[in-house]
Amino acid sequence: MRAATIYVLVLIVMCMKYFGAIAEMIENRIGASGHSHVRGCPENPKAIWPCRCVSDAKREDPWSTNTICEDIVDRTTLLTVVKKLVYQGTEIDRLEIRNYGDVVIANNTFQDLFIRDLYLHSDSLNHVGGGEFQNIPGLTSMEWLLPNPALTIGSESFVGVAPTLHSLTIVCYSIGALPDALAGAAAVRHLFVTERRAAADVEPTFLRSFPNLYEFEWSTGRQAVGESMFTGFEQLQRLNVSASNITDFYEAEEHRKHLNSTRVQLILPRNSLRCDCCSRWLVERNWAEGSDLGSCASPPELRDRKLVDLQPDDFAKCATGAVCSEQRKIYGVVVVKGVIKKNYFWLLFPVGVAIVVGSVAAWIYYRKRRGNGGPQMYQSAGYRAGLI
Repeated sequence: MRAATIYVLVLIVMCMKYFGAIAEMIENRIGASGHSHVRGCPENPKAIWPCRCVSDAKREDPWSTNTICEDIVDRTTLLTVVKKLVYQGTEIDRLEIRNYGDVVIANNTFQDLFIRDLYLHSDSLNHVGGGEFQNIPGLTSMEWLLPNPALTIGSESFVGVAPTLHSLTIVCYSIGALPDALAGAAAVRHLFVTERRAAADVEPTFLRSFPNLYEFEWSTGRQAVGESMFTGFEQLQRLNVSASNITDFYEAEEHRKHLNSTRVQLILPRNSLRCDCCSRWLVERNWAEGSDLGSCASPPELRDRKLVDLQPDDFAKCATGAVCSEQRKIYGVVVVKGVIKKNYFWLLFPVGVAIVVGSVAAWIYYRKRRGNGGPQMYQSAGYRAGLI
C-alpha cells in the first residue's frame, strides 16, 4: 500500500513537470496579441535583408534576439521587413533602425510584430502623425533620435502607443504637449527628453501633469526654468536637468507647488547657474541622496564653486525690485510674505489684542457718556426723538 502511494505521488510530480514544460513552451510562443511567436532568429536570415538578426549575448536568455537595420531603409523596405518578421512569428527583444531615410513612416508599420525595445534614428523624418507605432505587442521601451528641424513631436505622435510602454527617450528639435499625449500610458516611469531648438522658441508651459513619472531627464536650450514646472509629477524621484544651459532655476512661490526635495534626487551640473539670491533656495533644501547641484558660473567671486559647499549667507542679498520667480513678482514682497507666513501669530497677536481692547474701551466710554446725557455732539435729532 505504501509503495503504491509513493508511486502515485511520483507519477503526479512527473505529470506536473511535463505539463509545466508544455505551458512554458506555449507561453514563449504566444505574444500579447494572441499571435504565435518564435524565440530566436528566422531560419532564413536573407529574408529580412537589408536588416539582419543577431543573438543578444548580453542577455541570459540564449534565445534573445536583436534585429538591426544599419543601411538606409525607406517606408516600403521597412514595411516589407516587418511583414516577413511577423509572418515568421519572430519575437524581437530590440529592433534598431539606425538610418531611416524616408520623410514618413506608414501607419501600422509595426502592427503585430512582438518588440520589447524599439530604436529609431532618422535625419529625414519630418512627420509622426499617429498610427505609426500602434498595435505593437510587448513594447516596453522606445527610443527616438529625430533631429530634423521640420519635425515637431506632438500629442498626435503617440496615438495608439502600447499601454505597456515603460521607458521613452526622445531626442528631437521641437516637442509639443508630450506628457498630455502619454497621460493614458500609466506604465510610463522613465522619460528622457532632449530638445535642440533655440531657447527663445521653448514654450514654458509645454509640460503638463504627469503623475506617474518616476524619473525625468530634460535637456533643452531654455535658460530659465521654474520649480513649479516639474511639480505635476507626483511620484517623481529623480530630476535630471543637467547640460541644459540653465542660468536661473526659480523656486515655486506656492508651497503646494514645491518639489518634495527629501524624495527627489536633483541633478544640475554642466549648467550656467547664476548664484545670486534667487538661487539660495537650492542650498536651503535637503535633497535626496545622490543629488548633484553643480557649480556656479557667476558672480565672479563664486565662479566654479560647488553649490553643495555654499551656505545661504554666501549668496548675495536681493535688492528691492529684483525678479526671482517665473511669475515675475518682486523678490522683496515674496520675502515679506514669507516672514509673515512663518511668524504670523507673534506678529498679529499683539495687534489683535490692541484692537479688541481699544474697541471695548471705546464702547464702554460711549455708553457712559450716553447714559449721562452726553455732550451735545451725541444728541442728534434721532437721539432726542427716542429713535436711538
